[in-house]
Amino acid sequence: MALDKDNAGSAVKSNFREHSSLSGNASRPTVESAEEAVDVAAEFAGRSATQVGKMLDYSFRVMQETTKHTTQNLDVLMQCGTIVAEGWQTILREWISATQETTQKNMNDFQELMQCRSIDTLFSYQSNILRDRIESIQHSNARISEVSTQVANETAKRISEMTGSISFGSELVEQSQRNLRRAGVEMTRVDRAGD
Repeated sequence: MALDKDNAGSAVKSNFREHSSLSGNASRPTVESAEEAVDVAAEFAGRSATQVGKMLDYSFRVMQETTKHTTQNLDVLMQCGTIVAEGWQTILREWISATQETTQKNMNDFQELMQCRSIDTLFSYQSNILRDRIESIQHSNARISEVSTQVANETAKRISEMTGSISFGSELVEQSQRNLRRAGVEMTRVDRAGD
């Protein structure tokens, strides 16, 4: 049964008429004033039912809007996770590439060391290998650092763009609070009128 003004009013009126017809001995003026009181009560019940209906309708709309915002926010968080994972993947690719280059150089240098015929040539070549390795490590660290910074900046930019679309619905929350306060005042008024 829907809560509306007509249903609430007609229920009160029919209930009163049923009781007043049973008491046929009542005087006519008393019945008329009682009918007026019933009409006023029916009007009041109708307004209250309308207010409750509006409050329930609004609560449903707020719930739908909140669900929509929550879904959007979760979508943005999922996309942020994907962006961060892509960034880590790029950094790991660069690190693996640097490791592969170093391994290849080590293999080539080992071949050269195996071909050395004197101790002086061996020590000379070892010095060159050590210097080359230090330069390679510095170069690969600089590249990884550069890629990491670039990925971090891109990731932060993309996340910032996406989080700008996150909506917390503060206006909706404030409006809900105002409506709940109004509903509370209305309910208090209904309770006082009933007393």
